[in-house]
This record gives sequence, C-alpha cells and structure tokens, in this order.
Amino acid sequence: MTNSFSTAFESFERSAFRLETLDTYSVEEEKASFAAYLAGDPLPPPNLGVQWTSFLEKAKSAGKVITRVRLIPAKLTPYLKYEFDWWYAYNAKAGENILVVKSSEIGKFVSPERLSDFWLFDDQLLYDLSYDTTGNFLGAELNENADELKERCLLAEELCGNGLPLIQFISAQRNGN
Repeated sequence: MTNSFSTAFESFERSAFRLETLDTYSVEEEKASFAAYLAGDPLPPPNLGVQWTSFLEKAKSAGKVITRVRLIPAKLTPYLKYEFDWWYAYNAKAGENILVVKSSEIGKFVSPERLSDFWLFDDQLLYDLSYDTTGNFLGAELNENADELKERCLLAEELCGNGLPLIQFISAQRNGN
C-alpha cells in the first residue's frame, strides 16, 4: 500500500466504500487459513482477522460507515466460499456493511468491462486497485479524474441500493437459492 492509501483509512470522516470484483484474491496473509479452510477445518478463532475487525469496530463507534460490495459469479469459487464462511461474518459483526451483487446483474449498473476494484473514501478520494491475473495485489493508485470520481460515487450508490445484505445472501445460500 502506498502511504496516501494507508492514510485514507485513518483520515476518512464519514464513509469508506470497497468494491470487490475478482473471483479469487491471492493474499499472502490468508494462505495458511485458506489451506485450512480447504482442508475442512472448523471456523477459525474470532481473532484471526483482529487487526481489521478492530479497525471496523473503532470506525463504527466513531459513527463511520464502511461498506463492501462483493460481486459474485453464478457459482461461488472456493475462495469466495472461504471469504463468506471465514471472514465476512466476523467483519459484519464488527460493523462492516457487506452487500452482495450477482455478476449477472451488474450490467444494470455499469458496463462490465469498465468494472474494477476500488476504494472510495467520503465520496472524495478514489483509489483504483490493481491485481495481476492470479489475484495478487499490485497497488493502489489515487484517481483524481473528477468525472470518474462522480461515476464511481453513482456506481457505489446503485450497488448499495441493489445489493443483497450479507445475512440474506447467506440465508439464501443455505436454502439452496
């Protein structure tokens, strides 16, 4: 992460929005827990992601809203199942608002080829995230294009207005929907 990107997490005042579009991310810190998940191990201890959940709890207690919209394909990848089963429940409990949007529905909001991962802070700072073809994080770049900022703010609003809350998504998955 660049210093300015890291600083955005400390300095935002009202809201932070994250769009996740990849079916798989390759995160060094997750490799052991992902392998354990694939091996069928039980849920990890709640302190597995303690740094992030602590951040979420502090943000929530300060009245800040952190929202993540997760784009999903028709069939969940093993990595996506891992995210939902082992991470998102803890994140949601700590205060992150997590919404799910099916890839098949994304065309209603934006041209799919223009869709990419980003963070948006206070509807004023836009960071485009770059990944390689295997999901390794390459970096975050501040996007100062005013038109793109406006476009992403509108996209975030549309996705939030049409996303399925995490608890409803999990319930639907358990019921085979």
